[in-house]
Amino acid sequence: MEAKISVLDRIGQSFTLYKNHFIDFFLPIFLYNIISFLVFWVAFMAFVFWNIWSIDLQNMDYFSFLNNPKIVSLIAIWMVIFIVYLLLYIPVLLWLIKSIKQAYDEQEVTPKANILYWFTNLTNSFKTYWYIFVYVAIVPAVFFIIWWILFNYWYYSDSDILKQIWRFWMIFWWILFIVFSIYRGLKSTFPIYSAVNNDSFTKEDFSNAINITHNNWWRILWNFILIWLTITIVSWLISWLLWIFSYSSLDFSSVTSLQDFTEIASNFSVVWESLSWFVNTIISTITSVFVIIFTYIFYMTLRQESIIVPKKWEIEL
Repeated sequence: MEAKISVLDRIGQSFTLYKNHFIDFFLPIFLYNIISFLVFWVAFMAFVFWNIWSIDLQNMDYFSFLNNPKIVSLIAIWMVIFIVYLLLYIPVLLWLIKSIKQAYDEQEVTPKANILYWFTNLTNSFKTYWYIFVYVAIVPAVFFIIWWILFNYWYYSDSDILKQIWRFWMIFWWILFIVFSIYRGLKSTFPIYSAVNNDSFTKEDFSNAINITHNNWWRILWNFILIWLTITIVSWLISWLLWIFSYSSLDFSSVTSLQDFTEIASNFSVVWESLSWFVNTIISTITSVFVIIFTYIFYMTLRQESIIVPKKWEIEL
């Protein structure tokens, strides 16, 4: 199969590939979303609400909020859970990309072999993600560490100049973080796809995946904005139609008082929230898998173009 040049053709190609291998592509991410939500997010939110009630937020300023031991512990626990969440996502993503590659190459999709693939290449994939982290986040991370050190040393200082310097550093860090996240973050979209496609989790392969985005940043941005808008509109329409269907099924003929209406509305709210969560999980899974398929085909498009017109330049990590 040859990747399409036009973004609309690429969307159609992604849809066809998805339709022909729906279960192979959908099931891994769906199981991951369900299990991760039930295990991680429910437990974390329960912990948050259990501790947040004991914190007096009304009588707490910005500095006291950041230095509160419970707030610090909540942030630390959230970061740990989020890291575990991402680490568990990596093998699922490797499994999915490998399946997409087989379907794209018009080969038989082999789920068992692909599970074995991510199991044997999980540690290798950490190298690619480390390169991505260095490329995107190492500079903002260093500036954030410096900001945190300054915050702890200058918090009790009476010097207005030091506090002004700290505030300026914080603003500068936010600007740096946004620039690196948007510009370099978008350019580092393809390295993991390239690593799986070439079965090479090396620095050289990472550099090649970054190089194919040269002079294509606005094009990549436009492609993903178009995909995001399309998915957002479709997801909203599905949710809206589902709400209309659920609401129309209510029977108000027995309502004789405000209490009866409140009871029906309350029951509808419980049912709607449960149904909405399940349907939204299915929709988010379908859309996220579609984006991964589209991204792989987009990577193949840029790769084909880079072979036709090779670009000889290197990046530095």
